Amino acid sequence: MREGLSRRFVPNHFGGRFRKTVSRYFAKPNHRGYGGEGIVSFPAAVSFLPAVSTPVREIGCELVGEFSPDRSVKSHRTVGGEEKKVVTQMGNQGMGDNRLRQAVQVVWSGVIGQVREIHIWSNRPIWPQGMDRPTDTPPVPPHLDWDLWLGPAPWRPYHPAYLPFVWRGWCDFGTGALGDMGCHTMNMPVLATKLHEAIIEGKTIVVEAEHSGCNQESYPKWSIVKCYFPERGNLPSLTLTRYDGGKKPPADVLPSELSPDKLPGSGALLIGDKGILYSPGDYASEWRLLPSEQFKDFQPPELTMLPHSPGHHREFVLACKGENIKPMSNFVDYAAYLTEIVLLGNLAIRLGQKVVWDSKQGRVIGNPNAEPLVMRPYREGWRL
Repeated sequence: MREGLSRRFVPNHFGGRFRKTVSRYFAKPNHRGYGGEGIVSFPAAVSFLPAVSTPVREIGCELVGEFSPDRSVKSHRTVGGEEKKVVTQMGNQGMGDNRLRQAVQVVWSGVIGQVREIHIWSNRPIWPQGMDRPTDTPPVPPHLDWDLWLGPAPWRPYHPAYLPFVWRGWCDFGTGALGDMGCHTMNMPVLATKLHEAIIEGKTIVVEAEHSGCNQESYPKWSIVKCYFPERGNLPSLTLTRYDGGKKPPADVLPSELSPDKLPGSGALLIGDKGILYSPGDYASEWRLLPSEQFKDFQPPELTMLPHSPGHHREFVLACKGENIKPMSNFVDYAAYLTEIVLLGNLAIRLGQKVVWDSKQGRVIGNPNAEPLVMRPYREGWRL
């Protein structure tokens, strides 16, 4: 945000008070002798990443951040935390559910064989998308600081079509259906098949998108995004397909026990060469193996390959207190990579063509015009 917090990120008229508050609170010594523990909250439309990078990197505070609020693919690499060894955690609360961790362990242990195909669908958007920019310019409500609300986004006149909540559907403010729930619905499948390791290993990922049309003002009413991942370690190449806006996996990819008209609003299928893991809902708190007859005697395993979670929020608190625990959804090891995978879909949607993503360099191969979407430009007076 503007000159203020760390002289970089908070607007002048707001930043002095904010920097003073943050410095006074977070600079208190903790068990490591620096920083403090707490939660800094910003509206996601403003983009939280510049704000959170500062207390993590410069003050050394522990950090909880929400899921993929920044629309730039590459900016999630700036959050950091490893330098000062502080605690970070993404707010995808399902990661603290031990049933999700059991599902991951089932896949890791080879129960359903090698997974080469994943299908994930979501009931989003539950707000308008596919709209043009409003042309009328009603007055700004007296309680709203419009300049501050816009944050680093390009200037535009106020309109109630942008807020509250519905900013998610606008390209300048949100990340659409993909960004809103992707870090929840894609979390278990990504971790179970170690797709984030493709980015850690600097591999090339190919992404294609079919959708209702994107006018660069708002995200499409529906989309189907295909991500092609290469081999990761000893794991085979894999195709992940993500559906939203009412689209769901077609009948020819579903097991006989499922049908498109009876699928819940959200869910995931991990298709292995020995069986299928099916998880209805957003958070992988429920799942079962298919075909049912084949796995009728299967019992969920005790967690041995992953630590037992005391709960998402408690995991963070205990880590801040210096206990021997690390949030599984920390930014350094996992969450930043998960976010990058999610937002690659929006990159393909907005570019209107296949994306060949060089994860080592953090760039689209053969398309320099993609750079403003990879690392968003900031409005004058704001910078990352």
